[in-house]
Amino acid sequence: MLIVKFRTWLENQKYDEDTVDSRISNCKNVEKYYSLEKQFSKDEGFSLMEKLTYSTDDERVKALQKHKVPIDGNIREGSATLKSAVKLYMEFRKEV
Repeated sequence: MLIVKFRTWLENQKYDEDTVDSRISNCKNVEKYYSLEKQFSKDEGFSLMEKLTYSTDDERVKALQKHKVPIDGNIREGSATLKSAVKLYMEFRKEV
């Protein structure tokens, strides 16, 4: 993961410092289970973002999450947060 460049990119996108820190932390958490660079090379992160998708229907039937990243709390909200961070990282990687 290209942390320093990602931080600079997020700052250039005008995200505030807390958001930048949170998105980097989210990506580091995902990185413990999935290499973001490998995921980018594979399919620009598409398959990972699919794994991080957890719908309200999934929540209603109490489906298991499709990804390996532990979620402490609401699976749908936690997965959405991680997916949002990964999406930003993949957007960043497309530009560098």
